[in-house]
Amino acid sequence: MNEDNFSEIPNDAIVLLGKVGITNDTVDEIVRTYATSFSYDFHRGLVKRMVLSDENDHEQWLDEGFPSQILEPGSVWKKGRLRLRVVAEFILEGEGENPSNQPIEPSLDTFRENS
Repeated sequence: MNEDNFSEIPNDAIVLLGKVGITNDTVDEIVRTYATSFSYDFHRGLVKRMVLSDENDHEQWLDEGFPSQILEPGSVWKKGRLRLRVVAEFILEGEGENPSNQPIEPSLDTFRENS
């Protein structure tokens, strides 16, 4: 499945899970609940690895983010903020193909012919 086919759930949409419809607000509320737990665990992992101090500011990951810098190949250091984002996404059936059902190119037969 190609991740490019996923999209965020529109604000006015209803998602049917089984026989129950839920709104994007419900999805967001549940995501926020678990994202807070994840941000705490993520922060504790960085503290354990001595990347960050032991301050209890884990919610900053989901809000304004942490001051940081990034270096991309062939560029210079750029200042910014690192933030975690947890979102529920939806993919339309038939829009993405299951990679296990796609033929692998070049095929083994092509490889044998060229050997």
